[in-house]
Amino acid sequence: MLSMVHAGAMGLPFIGLWGLLGSDLLRQRRDFKVVEDPFRPGRQVVVAESIRPDVAVFQALRADPEGNAVLAGKQESPVIAQASKRVVVTAEEVVDRVTAVDAAAGRHTFLPAADADIVVHVPFGAHPGALPAAYERADAQCRAYVEASQDEATFAAYLERSVFGVPSHAAYLERVGLAAGARA
Repeated sequence: MLSMVHAGAMGLPFIGLWGLLGSDLLRQRRDFKVVEDPFRPGRQVVVAESIRPDVAVFQALRADPEGNAVLAGKQESPVIAQASKRVVVTAEEVVDRVTAVDAAAGRHTFLPAADADIVVHVPFGAHPGALPAAYERADAQCRAYVEASQDEATFAAYLERSVFGVPSHAAYLERVGLAAGARA
């Protein structure tokens, strides 16, 4: 999958994947094709369509107004950002300046401004999920989500109560017992 994102980041329409020949995935995935290897006639290779998301959203620990951001931990996010048509960075904290040194000092990932389209200040933006180095997952709320998602009617009610029926992010934070700017 990551190879397909890399192909999207490079602007390629597809990428060759050797390890999938003979795999059951080929029967399940329409974005995988077996073709003749153009460099080794008579041999086959799997090609996979590149992945180019319309929008990618990253919750950052810190970001600056230009779009430089520190993302928690080591991750492949910069490649996903490069493959995406638009990138939104939501940040726990917006500061004057963020550099690659800031990310390296905390063993985090740096996302450069060139790969971001907009920065929005959203404390607890990953909640009820975790944001490593900032806050833990809210297990009870995650369980409520999983339980509600087992049935269309209960899931629709959950979405209305927890997503669509909440007038703002600040109201959401208040509802779940988190004051804006507080740490979980």
